Amino acid sequence: MPRVSYGPESKRRAAKLLGLILAFANDGIEGDAGVLDRLRSQVQVNWQGDRQLVVRTTVRALVALGKVGEAELSGEQVKEGLRRLGDFVGVLEDNRSSGAGSETWHFTLRLWFGRWDEAENLAKLEEVWEERRSGEGPRTGPLAPKFGGTGVAVEQLEDRWINYCRNSLVAQNLGRSTSNPLTLRDGITFDWTDLYVPLGIVARDEEEAIEVDPETFLTQIMARGGRLAIVGEPGTGKTTLLQKMAWGLLAAGKLPVWVSGADLQGQGLESYLTGEWLRSAIGEFSIPESLSGELAARCKAGDVWLILDAVDEMGIEGSLALSNLARQLRGWLGQAHLLLSCRSNVWETGQNRLEGFIAYSNVAFEGQQEAFVRRWFGADTAQAEGLLAQLERRSSMRDLVQNPLCLALLCRTWRVNQGMPTTRSSLYRQFVGALFDWKQDVMPTDLGQRVRLSQGLGAVRSPQLRRAGFAYPRGFYSRSGERRLLIYCP
Repeated sequence: MPRVSYGPESKRRAAKLLGLILAFANDGIEGDAGVLDRLRSQVQVNWQGDRQLVVRTTVRALVALGKVGEAELSGEQVKEGLRRLGDFVGVLEDNRSSGAGSETWHFTLRLWFGRWDEAENLAKLEEVWEERRSGEGPRTGPLAPKFGGTGVAVEQLEDRWINYCRNSLVAQNLGRSTSNPLTLRDGITFDWTDLYVPLGIVARDEEEAIEVDPETFLTQIMARGGRLAIVGEPGTGKTTLLQKMAWGLLAAGKLPVWVSGADLQGQGLESYLTGEWLRSAIGEFSIPESLSGELAARCKAGDVWLILDAVDEMGIEGSLALSNLARQLRGWLGQAHLLLSCRSNVWETGQNRLEGFIAYSNVAFEGQQEAFVRRWFGADTAQAEGLLAQLERRSSMRDLVQNPLCLALLCRTWRVNQGMPTTRSSLYRQFVGALFDWKQDVMPTDLGQRVRLSQGLGAVRSPQLRRAGFAYPRGFYSRSGERRLLIYCP
């Protein structure tokens, strides 16, 4: 096997590739419009904040893009550049579960500077490259902590695993609102705390359930521990509540380990935690063997709070996901505290094999619409007042936005279109378009696929779906390859 080079030519090609991708993502490449339009379906880019870009593409498409963008690279040079951006510079995080020999690439670029600061980012790449050439090996990325040769944080807290858990939460972008992807193309970004409106929480199985606020709930679960589930319909704030729990546990000196069900896609939980999660947590490409044993020991000691968001998105059909998870929650994993979220229709299936869980739900989103709208628009009070006035006059529309997700969709629609749709059907069309944008990273679709999927969904009647086992109030699923897309209409 030839020796990996970190010389000037490798640096030049990596910088050329990074500049090409950033220019394309910022619509900064001038060339044949028809060719660029075709490439947009082959090089799919999604900004998730000012310094984070998700890309799904192929080596062949990047080669073609280089010809248009006057940054010609061969296929081998593209692959080399991608690898060096990841294992040497640390600016690229490979999102593929297995990438060996694959022409397809799915990765996240975490930049030092904002999306429009291309020159600064390229200058920083050169600076970091030269700093790391002396070691000529894997190094940490721009958002990773400083580590010594043993893989242990240099500036440790009392418990270095708290550092690891914090690094993972930041790397997974959990400081952002769950509705943020709906707004990125409009130049709007939020911290989730900017939009967070606390909803009451009740136990689902108690005859006289007592509603508690999130702060009280966090105190109670830290004292109780065990296994807890947040169950509800899409858009009711389950993920946001779990985010609050994660950061609250961390602030209290606990060890929250966050796993998104969509990131598993059939991969075993133990394999994911001792692989991708640990790499993200320590900021290193190679994981010291001792860390997997340490993680297991901390779980056995009851120090770890495993937070599994959206178990229904694990890439396994419906109730089978719960049975599969039940089998995995044994041994050292089963000894951690467990917090998970799940859709109501999946949790309530007769094949739910998860035992010993206490289920909770957020209460209805009532009386807090005004607070949410004002938080969304912030200093733009005119926009907020305009939307609130419309909702006051049109009770039928107000009834359609009774959960945080639907209200977030309406706020985005109002900002983008400067007005409210006149009919329910037009509102639904805008909701569906926004949902396609929201899921573009995990379930990419081009215009033709969206049209065909919408036509197919429109041709299916809900009774047929119920007979086929897709019963779910006000929502339904459709298959697109191996992916599932939720179209939620209140």
